[in-house]
Amino acid sequence: MVSLELSSWETDGDFCKGGNSIIENFGCLPNLEKMKMCSYFIKSLAAGRIPTRLTTALIQLKVLKIYCISFVDDISFVLCLLRSSPNLQGIVIHVDEEEVAQSPISEFLPVPDYSDVTLNQLREVKLQYISGTRPEMEFIKLLLENSPILEKMSILSNINLDDEYYEAHYEVLKKLNTYRRASRNAQVIYH
Repeated sequence: MVSLELSSWETDGDFCKGGNSIIENFGCLPNLEKMKMCSYFIKSLAAGRIPTRLTTALIQLKVLKIYCISFVDDISFVLCLLRSSPNLQGIVIHVDEEEVAQSPISEFLPVPDYSDVTLNQLREVKLQYISGTRPEMEFIKLLLENSPILEKMSILSNINLDDEYYEAHYEVLKKLNTYRRASRNAQVIYH
């Protein structure tokens, strides 16, 4: 198995220059089966223009893990990877816990175009620290609607379950139950 871990704690402009050349080099990794990256690395790529899809598909990529993601800042690159990984079987995403503070802003951002994303091999999804923002819920909806053999989606909430936040938790659960699922066997666990 070929695995790649990409991370960076640098977020200044000097590191971010030339992000596109890094994206273009993903095509040189045809045997890559597992990719793990953190949001700081993704932010460095976002300094350049993010393509809709990579020039060379990651046809062997089976598992994608992304940590500290911001659905406001990083979703374009995640969508690029999804469009470029036709055999992806598993996704693990940990949302940046600080994004919850930004959630009011994210409610007004345009929803990205998901119409050309197909996830025909996706079987398992793990999402952690989901707070129910519109971009997060649209992403979950995308995964459910475009994954015909999805078996399990586990969503760990970032919402406290005390009385004050119980209603927000319940609203997320209600939305999840209304989303169409391409897979009849998809089990969605929300906790």
